Amino acid sequence: MSEGTEQRALLRSELLRYGRAVTVTRTTPGAYVPATGATGAATTAAKTGLGRVGVYSDAAKANTLILQNDRHVTWQPDAAYATFVPQEGDTITAGSDLYTVISFKTIELEGDWICYILQVRS
Repeated sequence: MSEGTEQRALLRSELLRYGRAVTVTRTTPGAYVPATGATGAATTAAKTGLGRVGVYSDAAKANTLILQNDRHVTWQPDAAYATFVPQEGDTITAGSDLYTVISFKTIELEGDWICYILQVRS
């Protein structure tokens, strides 16, 4: 087992203990049909996982693109969605809280992903 896989499993156990269910939802607009001038129906895909919502420190907000009410979410998708990568514009649901992804980064170790850190805004 690689060190990245071990760290992912360790974080998973911590999120099981201290995190909560977090769903990332992506809505893809329908395709435009030139022959009819119509647009097809949008599709929505929801990916579940575990996560933890945190706040940014005042130092992190200074001189950056982080706004006062922005949050960061540490998120690990469930095994069924291991290849899913969040994108800007996706929606995050954590309990009754609803956020929009502003930016994201992948945390990796030795080429293995561990989790995603999402900057979100309500």
